[in-house]
Amino acid sequence: MRRHTHNPAYILAFCIILTSGILRADDNAELIAASSRAMRAGVIRQLIARFDALLATGNYHQVAHKQCRIFPEGKLFPYNLPAMAYCSLAADEPDRKQHHLKHAAMLIDLAITNTAAELQVPRGDLMSLRDYRRQGTWLGQLNLTLSVWRCAGGDGRYTKLNDHLTSLLITAMTPLGGAPIESYPQYSWSFDTVPALLSVKLHDQQTGQHRADALVRDHIAWLKTHGSDPVTSLPLSQIRNGQRAVRHPPRGCDLSWRIAMLAQLDADYARRLYDAYVKHFWIQRELIAGFAEWPGGRADMDVDSGPILMGVGASATASGISTAIAMHDNARLMRLLGVVRNLPMMLPMVMEIDPATHRATLPGGLPYDAESITGLFYGDVTLFAMVTWRDWMPLKNDE
Repeated sequence: MRRHTHNPAYILAFCIILTSGILRADDNAELIAASSRAMRAGVIRQLIARFDALLATGNYHQVAHKQCRIFPEGKLFPYNLPAMAYCSLAADEPDRKQHHLKHAAMLIDLAITNTAAELQVPRGDLMSLRDYRRQGTWLGQLNLTLSVWRCAGGDGRYTKLNDHLTSLLITAMTPLGGAPIESYPQYSWSFDTVPALLSVKLHDQQTGQHRADALVRDHIAWLKTHGSDPVTSLPLSQIRNGQRAVRHPPRGCDLSWRIAMLAQLDADYARRLYDAYVKHFWIQRELIAGFAEWPGGRADMDVDSGPILMGVGASATASGISTAIAMHDNARLMRLLGVVRNLPMMLPMVMEIDPATHRATLPGGLPYDAESITGLFYGDVTLFAMVTWRDWMPLKNDE
């Protein structure tokens, strides 16, 4: 992927985007909390309008395929992430609960269809699976979405599949002694075990069981002993590539969402990780702030990181909204939401003044979508899930 981190005009424009208020120790906590709530609500309203309109047309699948097919999880995240966003909204807005659940179900149905196709399941019936086929990314994410559906008060249409996938994931994780499950056959990122664990934990919460507890303890113990960077104490990203064991360093697009999920599995551990994450990955200069993609702000862009400017990673910063919410870090949340608020105004300027781009692409060559807040439909898919993030643990749906 091309890099444009040294273009002065590009840097200037993004500095303007990110100048929505530098964190200060003397900022009023109540004012910051109120401001972050208002900013968050505004972004959510925009995203609801966009996704409601797309789903009403009946061609959401076509739009998602066209806009997201270049991404590794482009057939998964555009469906399960906004589905979880709608589930969060159903819990947060009781008067519109059925409206939001209707849209969540539309997206879940598409996610199930795509998952069955990806795993090449006969007749598209995921209930016929006898093991997880070393597809932790797909089944972990789908099962998390189904567990969230139940927590949000959804009906029983997905209960059998949720029960089945939960059993498959437990069977896969139990003999590993806390080591990560496979993300894909032959590939493993330690991140993908976390949504699988959270899916089991939320399933336990709905069914009165405790099957996740030992799995969570074992995995966190494994991470501390075998899967963490000795310098930062943060989880490594990829741990296996083909037949080779690898130790890829921690990265922001992983940690920003991982920590938010871990907060519902082990709050103390998540808090320690968050403190270390802020220490080693939060970048705050005079005119720019956000989470780095790599320790020290290294500017190695790829399709997961999105554009990186002066060390600040686009994916890490957007996904960091969920972790700021989970950690009740309102000052940092307000800072991150300020970035989002200014993007629609500033992205066209960036493309106009950066000679390495043109009006159809963002820096890095990603396709520009003028109707998206982030300038990228895939970015809005992620943003929708992150800005609506919530703690599900206190909620139980009595079906």
